[in-house]
Amino acid sequence: MKLVKCIMIASIVVCLTGKTTFASSIAAKAWYAEATDIKDPALLYGLTGSLSLSENLWISAMFLTGTYDGENDAGLPILDVDTTDAEVVLGYSFEYIDIGIGGRVSQWKWQNIDDDFLIFGPMVYAGLGDSIGDTPIGWYLGGSYMFKDFGDAYDKDWDATYEHYNIEGGISLALDPLSATIGYRIKEYTDSEVDLDFKGVAATLGFGF
Repeated sequence: MKLVKCIMIASIVVCLTGKTTFASSIAAKAWYAEATDIKDPALLYGLTGSLSLSENLWISAMFLTGTYDGENDAGLPILDVDTTDAEVVLGYSFEYIDIGIGGRVSQWKWQNIDDDFLIFGPMVYAGLGDSIGDTPIGWYLGGSYMFKDFGDAYDKDWDATYEHYNIEGGISLALDPLSATIGYRIKEYTDSEVDLDFKGVAATLGFGF
């Protein structure tokens, strides 16, 4: 079975199929993410990249940014918030699964006031996928968990830390040197005082080299 090595570090998805001759890739990524208690979704966008270090060892990185408009589900005005996510993972591809370790950084910055905080810490990753028959179409499923938050939210009297997980799955298309994915991504904080999650359609368009 030709494994689709989908290097998906929560928000990273760079699909390298067993058919491709390219070991490294760069891709544009977009995530149309709904957020808890915010009325309108935000379009987060940025870049992902993957670099092959050996036949099975690789490193990937990602940066996404976007802004949530200031209105909650009840129609009450709230401050607009800029959000960024960045990740890096060192991974290893086995025959049927990829695993990795790395780090993750998120920043929330409220517009018009001097207030923001960082969420950052170590994470683990696992992902798998496969091509569908003898076609350039495949599927992928992967996820990561940031298991320790060293950020400053708790120091600012937010009575919680912000460990969280990301899960993403979908379909892929590989037409050398181009690749594309479309799927659904969920990001949920596990130790927040409130129900805090982000979810929506995610897509990438990449170039292998």
